[in-house]
Amino acid sequence: METGKNPALKRGIGWIAGSAVLAAVSLGGWVVYSRRSNSAQTVSVRVLTVERTDVERTVNESGTVKLGSQQTLKAPSDATVIEVKAAMGDRVSPGQELLILRDDEELTQLEEHLLRIRQKELDVEAKQQKVENARGSLEAARRERDRVLRRARDADRASLVERQNEIQQIALELENKRQAAVDARETLTSRQEQLERDRSLYDRGFISLNQLQDTENAVRQAEAQLRQARLEVQSTQLRLESSQASLETVRRQIEDAVRTAEEERREAASAVRAAEIALEEALYDANTATLELQQLQLAAQTIEEQLQSRIVSAPIGGKILDIDVVRGDVVQIGESLLTLGDPDREIVELQLSTLNAKEVRSGQPARISVIGPDEEIYEGQVERISLSADGEMADSGSRESLAAVNAIVNLDEPSGALIPGSQVNVEIVLDRKPDAVALDIEAIQQPDTDPFVWLLDDSNTVSRQPVTLGLDGLTIVEILSGLEPGDRVAIPPIEAELEPGTTVEPN
Repeated sequence: METGKNPALKRGIGWIAGSAVLAAVSLGGWVVYSRRSNSAQTVSVRVLTVERTDVERTVNESGTVKLGSQQTLKAPSDATVIEVKAAMGDRVSPGQELLILRDDEELTQLEEHLLRIRQKELDVEAKQQKVENARGSLEAARRERDRVLRRARDADRASLVERQNEIQQIALELENKRQAAVDARETLTSRQEQLERDRSLYDRGFISLNQLQDTENAVRQAEAQLRQARLEVQSTQLRLESSQASLETVRRQIEDAVRTAEEERREAASAVRAAEIALEEALYDANTATLELQQLQLAAQTIEEQLQSRIVSAPIGGKILDIDVVRGDVVQIGESLLTLGDPDREIVELQLSTLNAKEVRSGQPARISVIGPDEEIYEGQVERISLSADGEMADSGSRESLAAVNAIVNLDEPSGALIPGSQVNVEIVLDRKPDAVALDIEAIQQPDTDPFVWLLDDSNTVSRQPVTLGLDGLTIVEILSGLEPGDRVAIPPIEAELEPGTTVEPN
């Protein structure tokens, strides 16, 4: 069929061609609009405001609640429980009787030993009086002997003391001079190192010739000071040696005087020796009697301990937490009888990992809370921490046990609610900066290299603001410089990147 001979066909082909052209033009316009619209679209960011707040670095551990001085009393020997004089929950005072395991036959043995002890005490008193008399005679003989020596020695004592004091002063002065020389040498070394650095800077044109010459002058001054300090050390050393020689002369003079008096002392020495022999005999008799008395006292003490061991008393004032026996029970030595503790003081025993223990110190504040949804926080502080890793803690990631360091946290005030033996969470504050300029850690860009933030101005345009970081908390970090309270910081979304000068939309 020929198209020129069919007008309707021509109109159809023209309509199709026109539609295609219109569609192409419309598509091109949409592409241009889309690109312009995307280029003008602002980035939606989350905005944080810099504030002042407390920044803390903490560690968290779990621990076991105990009362102060909590302890379990053990049976001191094999015995039968005669009477239980306390009940669980009772408040008891120190020394209060809790259990009785007494054996009445031991009372008679104790009375017999006490009578023999009294008799032996009288014998010891008489022998000790003889010792005192012999000691008085010996002291008199020694005073007479020493009087002769003192006459010659006292004459030159002042001169000797004077020389000794002089030597001490010079020795102290010498030590100071030596330290000054060490300081001068260190100063010279420091100046020489500075000179090397300045020469390098001068060669590269970073400092002027005058600055380099100033450093060279400082080195020359340090060298002169070192020479002067060494001369002073040598001079002081000579003075010390001279004084020491003078001291030896005085000592020889005193020795000559002592030898002269030695002959006179020998006469008194015989009397001293005789008095010493008499004292030794008296001491022997007294010691023999004292030993016999001690043996009797030891036997009596053994009986008393056996009697007291039959009475179990409260070693502290506190509260009875548990009683393991009843009247009529037969207990063996070391068997648990009861547990008590001081309710006016609550502690938490911790087992710290060796990594955390390196940073924990006595006196650090702590927050104690019951593990659960409705936790109440109690204030406390670290009371003490072991210096060795002698505990064991389970590794949650394996079946092995890891070394642990034992520590105790003391509650500031008794809670009255924590149950002894229960598990609690303890948050120890390692470091704290109160009222510090701080920001969420997620707002910090490149925190491990050159940290910065995206700072917003009044027109919501971002700029790259370097910051100096301080104390790093769990979720916030201290800002030492670069930001002020009230500044706004943008956190870009993951799918977008910011550039300085970008206008953002806070969401």
